[in-house]
Amino acid sequence: MKNTLLYSAMVAVLMTPVAHAVVTPPTSATILIPNDAKQSTYAVSLVSHVGKTWTYSVSQVQGRTLSHWVLGINNCLSNVVSSSPKADQVGTDPSTDAKFVGIKWNTAGGTFSFTLDKEYAETTLQAFVKTATVYNTGSIVGPDCSSPVVTTPTTPTTPTTPTTTPTTPTMPEVTGSTGHIFTSQTLCASQASTDSYAFSNSQGHAAWIPGIATDLVFSKEAPGKFVENADGTATFTGTLVRISDPKQSFTLNVTFTGAQVTAPGEIKKELDAKAYNEGKADIASWYFYTGFQGTLTGTGSYAGSQIKVTRVGPAFQVGTGANGKNVHFGASGWFTFDIVSQPTNTAYKFYKGGEHGDFNIDLNPCAVQSTTTTLCAYRAYTDKTYGQYSGGHSVWMPDIATDLIFLDSAPGVLVEDSAKGNAKLTGTLVRASNAKNGFVLDANLSGLQTTMPSGSPKKELVAKAYSEKVVKPETWYFYTGFTGTLTGFGDYAGAKLNFVRMGPALQLGNGANGKNLNFGGSSWFNYTVISQPTKKSVVLKGDRGDFNLDIKTCPTK
Repeated sequence: MKNTLLYSAMVAVLMTPVAHAVVTPPTSATILIPNDAKQSTYAVSLVSHVGKTWTYSVSQVQGRTLSHWVLGINNCLSNVVSSSPKADQVGTDPSTDAKFVGIKWNTAGGTFSFTLDKEYAETTLQAFVKTATVYNTGSIVGPDCSSPVVTTPTTPTTPTTPTTTPTTPTMPEVTGSTGHIFTSQTLCASQASTDSYAFSNSQGHAAWIPGIATDLVFSKEAPGKFVENADGTATFTGTLVRISDPKQSFTLNVTFTGAQVTAPGEIKKELDAKAYNEGKADIASWYFYTGFQGTLTGTGSYAGSQIKVTRVGPAFQVGTGANGKNVHFGASGWFTFDIVSQPTNTAYKFYKGGEHGDFNIDLNPCAVQSTTTTLCAYRAYTDKTYGQYSGGHSVWMPDIATDLIFLDSAPGVLVEDSAKGNAKLTGTLVRASNAKNGFVLDANLSGLQTTMPSGSPKKELVAKAYSEKVVKPETWYFYTGFTGTLTGFGDYAGAKLNFVRMGPALQLGNGANGKNLNFGGSSWFNYTVISQPTKKSVVLKGDRGDFNLDIKTCPTK
């Protein structure tokens, strides 16, 4: 039995009013598909939001291969300018009776971007995932096209008499095709491959240097970096390798200056005329760098060589269609090149096969390196020596069900992101007494701390477990935020409960589940019944419960 006196005392303390926190839209969602024998689960995450462009990653956590996913940008359908890869549908997805509305990609996973006509505020949307004939949704951050971001104009100051030495002009804050303004940002560069708007088909490249190499690209594992600064300068770095022989390579280091939003003269137009006539290449939103110079230093087979590059012709241009090869967001610029030194290996000899070379690159937000760990959650049984309260459950709600468990064959899934300090706990809880009845869990954890928060820890083992240092709460870690939903099925179908942490922070560590000495987690919570089961004879009551979990490495499929 639970210690009801302890709960009563805690409830009295927690009745003290607290200020409501501002709810931040979740940047990731782990979506479990209920009633699926394979417990299919998918992770959807926001990679970046840069101005008008939103980029997401989608991956399979377990179960069946993903059929497609849809981001529910319901009020932005007419605002989508472009997408990469090209969306399979913008509108209503007809594949299910849910008729989910948004931007859709038929895919097993990957990285997906779309660009809107303006920059819009962030809100919480639904992401829809489908496999076979089953599907589900989860909450994630996305655009609210009813709330465009408005830049407050600067109040003009009274002009003063100029001095003999002019001051450096401030770069204007002008929105470009990805919401670009002259502030610091890092974009990743890759080769620009030709599409249907290219003047002619050619092999994709990032750098083209006749007489030396016309097939230089960045590898997918190590894209180039285009770093823009608030003072109107930028750097372009990375390792360029030849498609024909990756051992023939260069280290690139180029510096750009003089950023401006109006073309300083001739524009470099290399696409078919229809790209400009149809507005696919959005020249009005391009911006430019009037100067650039740098070096390509040979590596691998080209070790010992060095090439100096300097801008020639039109200014280096950045924007949608600016790479001259496709209508993606990218950049391009011609340059003269001087061979400072030849490769040490005399089998290779550079010569100038033309008057100039060319950079042609796609630019995208850089993918976030994975910092996630996936673990599996099970019921926590009571240890005969150190446990003092009944166990054998994953979730305990005395007024609804005290035997809710994650089956060993279908454990809960805990996905932790150490970099962001948050986590997601999902899964299907069934009653041990009747597995046809239960709840689908979707919980968000936030506020990761490795030091003990105020009001923690939650000690439910016998006293000697702590006094004898068998269990050491100082080694645990904690999540101060813990909220979620429980959606019923079986006899509970139609029911929905919202819950929030009560009392001490959710805790994880050896002995933290309050039932045994295993690695696990626990947290008390308060719940609110949002809707009752469709079955009239089942009425949900109460307002409190407890999570008590063993947490382990997930089994190999």
